Amino acid sequence: MRKIRIVEGRNGRLWPEVLQAAAEGRREGRPVVLYVPEQLTLQAERGLITGLHLPGLLDMDVISPKKLRRQVQETAGTGDLRPLDAFGRSMAIHRAMTEQADELVYYRGTGDMPGAVSRVQEALDELQESGMTGEELARYAEEKAKGAEKARLEDLCRIRKAYGELAAERFEDEKTAWTRMVNQMEHYRLWSGNEVLVYGFDSIRPDLRELLVSVSAQAARVTVFLMMDGKEAPDGRVFDEQRRSVDALERALKEAGGETERIRTERQRDGQAEALRWLDRYLFADEEHPWDGDTGRAITLYAAAGPAEEAADAAETLLEWHREGIEWHRMAVALPAGTGSASILLARLKLSGIPFFCTEKTPAASHGVCRMLLGAMRCLSDGYQTDTVMDVAQSGFSTLADEEAWRLENYAAAHGISRNQWQGPFTRGEDAVEAEMLRNRLIRPLEALREELKKARTAAESVEAVVHFLEAENVWNRLKEREERLLARGMYREAVVDRQVWQMLMELLDQLWALLGQRRASIRDMRGLLETALESATVAVLPEHENGVEIGEVGHMLAGNVDALILTGVQEGIMAAPASGWLTDRERADMESATGREIGASRERRSMIRRCDYYRTLSLPEKRLRITRSLRDEKGTVRPEDGLIGMVRRLFPSLKEEGSAMDGGIGPCPESREAAAEEAGMFLGAVREGENVPDRTRWEQALVSLLHDETYGRTVSGMIRNARDERGGQTIEPETARRLFITDQMSISRLEGYAACPYRHFIEYGLRPAQRETFDFEASDAGTFFHAALDRYMQTAGITLGWPDISHEDADRIMDRICDALTAEWSEGPLKEDALGIWQGESYQRRVHHAAWALTRFAANSSFRTIATERSFGTGDGSLPPLMLPMKDGSRVAVRGTIDRIDTYENGEGIWLRVVDNKSREKKPDPERMATGEQLQLMIYLKAATDAYPGSRPAGAMFFPVTDKETGTTETNPAAVEEERLKNVRMKGMVTADPDVVAAMDRDIRPYSIDKVFNNDGSVAKGIWWAMDESAMREMMNAAVEKAAELCGDIREGRVEAEPRGSGDDTACRYCDYRTVCHARRGDERPRDNE
Repeated sequence: MRKIRIVEGRNGRLWPEVLQAAAEGRREGRPVVLYVPEQLTLQAERGLITGLHLPGLLDMDVISPKKLRRQVQETAGTGDLRPLDAFGRSMAIHRAMTEQADELVYYRGTGDMPGAVSRVQEALDELQESGMTGEELARYAEEKAKGAEKARLEDLCRIRKAYGELAAERFEDEKTAWTRMVNQMEHYRLWSGNEVLVYGFDSIRPDLRELLVSVSAQAARVTVFLMMDGKEAPDGRVFDEQRRSVDALERALKEAGGETERIRTERQRDGQAEALRWLDRYLFADEEHPWDGDTGRAITLYAAAGPAEEAADAAETLLEWHREGIEWHRMAVALPAGTGSASILLARLKLSGIPFFCTEKTPAASHGVCRMLLGAMRCLSDGYQTDTVMDVAQSGFSTLADEEAWRLENYAAAHGISRNQWQGPFTRGEDAVEAEMLRNRLIRPLEALREELKKARTAAESVEAVVHFLEAENVWNRLKEREERLLARGMYREAVVDRQVWQMLMELLDQLWALLGQRRASIRDMRGLLETALESATVAVLPEHENGVEIGEVGHMLAGNVDALILTGVQEGIMAAPASGWLTDRERADMESATGREIGASRERRSMIRRCDYYRTLSLPEKRLRITRSLRDEKGTVRPEDGLIGMVRRLFPSLKEEGSAMDGGIGPCPESREAAAEEAGMFLGAVREGENVPDRTRWEQALVSLLHDETYGRTVSGMIRNARDERGGQTIEPETARRLFITDQMSISRLEGYAACPYRHFIEYGLRPAQRETFDFEASDAGTFFHAALDRYMQTAGITLGWPDISHEDADRIMDRICDALTAEWSEGPLKEDALGIWQGESYQRRVHHAAWALTRFAANSSFRTIATERSFGTGDGSLPPLMLPMKDGSRVAVRGTIDRIDTYENGEGIWLRVVDNKSREKKPDPERMATGEQLQLMIYLKAATDAYPGSRPAGAMFFPVTDKETGTTETNPAAVEEERLKNVRMKGMVTADPDVVAAMDRDIRPYSIDKVFNNDGSVAKGIWWAMDESAMREMMNAAVEKAAELCGDIREGRVEAEPRGSGDDTACRYCDYRTVCHARRGDERPRDNE
């Protein structure tokens, strides 16, 4: 009769039961088989030898699923069809989705989207495990489902059928292969008469259940050891999944005529600290059970300033435990799934000389060889996008050395190389010869791969093309050379990864060939198949140190139990259950109710599984448990703690969190950049709270240095922003600011930029980053063209006979000659590169032509005459005098600038001056921006002009838009249309409300060049705030000078807060080049209406 014993016990209690059962089997003369998950094989072998004091495993065998398959194949042989592993399965699903693309609705066009194939695979796996047939699924979709769910299920039916047909031709899917293997075991009685012990599995999944039912018919005894507890336990819900799987085994065994015997071990962990024993029992209990004792050093909490400090604490803690006598192999460090700080931790442990082995698998797609291959396929299928080309060049395995790849990247950025330009010779610039040589070496193998793939008529030829490409790039030899270098440096883990990646690629290509058969795959299909296979592929390696500290993922630690464990990275969200990729909980419940089948796991079940993972990890240690977190991530962003910390605090109310971040003190500035970056947050916090900070000057110098640093600049800038959230004041000492900023001379654009956002000013004028030259025609370039064209037009037209009373054609001819001269410089630039660039250049020329005619018409209707264009002040060399700003300390700051146009009008009351500033888009004066300092230009320019011409009087200051907007008129008469167009370029600004002055601006036709100012009775029209008497105009000018001086003072005082002015889309961030640096968020802006 089939019988299976199930030994249940909480964590740390089961291994002694395994040893006892193994010893009993040996005494009774039965060969012992210990069946364990793949990753536990080595540990289980050692555990048996040391636990039973054996010289070896002569009469015992530790078997994993992989080893079991090999044993069965050696005895029974392999089938006619080859098994389809994870690589092949992903590629087969992708191929099925591609072949069914025209029939799909919900999944149409998603095959190449990241994660799409894995979500479909999850759905197919859950449907297969549920036992639901394709016919059942189609019937449910037709009768019960609606809308998007119906489309999704119908698509899954199509994909499932296509996948089955594709795989059936040459492959045997995993479930079929497993069932065949189990039947062969029973036929050949491979474990007949054995003592079969099953240990280390999270639960009894369907494949294990099938094996156990079969083996129970021939083995002398089968015992399953499962970590679980009864539902009556305080935290019984955590083990729901285990109990569910045991119930399913009992039903299956009963159907086969067998029975189970369930045994609950009451074994205790006598050496475990009392506080840890309490945590084991009550951490996830439904009701709170606070511990009233002293945790001592058994459980500690630690809060670090950032990940590097957290890693440093982990290393120091491990060293301290080792000094106390705990052996390295009796310690472990657990990391939450998906943590981003594993590399920081491993680097710190290496620097500290701590032996360790990491069970975390490496993503295959991140390896240089895979990046190069995928990048090459993307170039061929999607075109030569520069980012993708650089991914190939900088992979470390292309035909270019690293420095050559960087030089090529700089050339491409400087000359606007993109897409098909990578396929043609480089001819631009002095460095074109070298760049062309590098381009040819890089692109030639890719183009050879393209030609081979295009000529391929079978899968074998397509795969051969990829292999030839890898050979052309000399990948295998370069991998061997790198392996030797890594081994010489003692970097064994990295060396093993290289070799495994190559083996994995060869296996992948072999399965790809078998999957496609005689089918020809297009270049795009080949790219999608390779991406899909590598998307979730990982590489596992053997431990670097057999007796080192284990570093592993929560829930997947190899250790049965340890003396001491650190759980790092306990940030918000680590225990959140992953959502299903294809069914909502409501859809799942409806489907299960209608079909009577269990389909996958609900969100609640997944949540309990995740809690069980954390229970399994946190209950490992016997003596010490340390739980750590970082207050901020690498970018300086605040990281809230996870609810797990709260659970531990409620369980142990007297437990206090340690850490420099919690001590409230700040020490001297560290010597290393890494340490200074980590503690910068504490320094800023101390300054914010007004604390006395030792070594403050060195701290401030360190901050400035770190902001320039490529590695830490972004992190420290984020810390400054977060500190500013509560403090909002000075962040750099005045002395530091004086050294950083040149403030004896100022431009108006600089002061306006500072008013809009002090932090942008800090980066631009303090850090002065050098931006890479790019092959673009920026807005500033367009502005330069507009200014130059209009300056030359006013100078040329002004000396033309009869101007401004000239025809439109004459004005166009003058501007044509000017544009011919200016656009000659575009010959090798982006505005002559392609149709889009040519169109853009032509639009710029249309705008200056229209502006020239508007200026001509305005001048013909005005008594004002232009006396200067592009007139500089404060720059020396014959310019007008600077405008001097009086500072509070008695010093003065010279303001310099360039006035686009100065116009004058003389009447019996004096000489009136008007300044005009050309703008590439429509702009109006804004009193709120003038008050905040964001619009100082017009008033400062008018002040500088009137000061430069003694006795002159201010007539106004205007913006002139260089635009060519379409009109909304229904007129068909060309003259009428032109009149409407001229209305769009009226000047906007401020004028002195003197009737004669305003009349001089528009002499015959009113309004014309400016909007209407006066009513018929001579009063200023309602709402025309920008028209004022002369004294008010002078007050506005003086107020602008005072505001400019105030802003200059703020710069000197070191105010660099990242607080952009405005709200919504109307903020200084909109056109800022440094948005990715400052981390300013919606809500950080300073509104203008409360100034």
